[in-house]
Amino acid sequence: MNILFVCAGNTCRSPLAQGICEKLYKDKGIVAKSAGLFVFEPSPAAGHGVQILKEIDIDMSGHISQSVSEDMLKWCDRAYAMTYTHYEIFRKRFKNYADKIFMLDDINDIRDPFGHNRDAYDYCARHLVRAIKNKLDDL
Repeated sequence: MNILFVCAGNTCRSPLAQGICEKLYKDKGIVAKSAGLFVFEPSPAAGHGVQILKEIDIDMSGHISQSVSEDMLKWCDRAYAMTYTHYEIFRKRFKNYADKIFMLDDINDIRDPFGHNRDAYDYCARHLVRAIKNKLDDL
């Protein structure tokens, strides 16, 4: 199964989600990618996120942000948005793929740690683990 995680800039939440998903579900045949809705220029993943993933043996140091594309939606079986606003924009932008687009957490937005300290990234990572497990454990 191919999973796409989408946030705003593809430097914090979605790369973290991609790495966490790879760590948790690699042996179950799940492949993850990530992208952003508002990527204006390619940027590396946020340093705190890279460090968190390194601590669980996932190397995202070479990650470069990318915009979500129709090809990515053709590739994926499911795409998960980090916030309700992302979800709405995502579904409007890619109407033909709306049936593949879901909220990662149906109750709470995944808060953006961009520009915050390591604690904010740790909180985000814990939220992502819970949300990803809630969505993917039953697949």
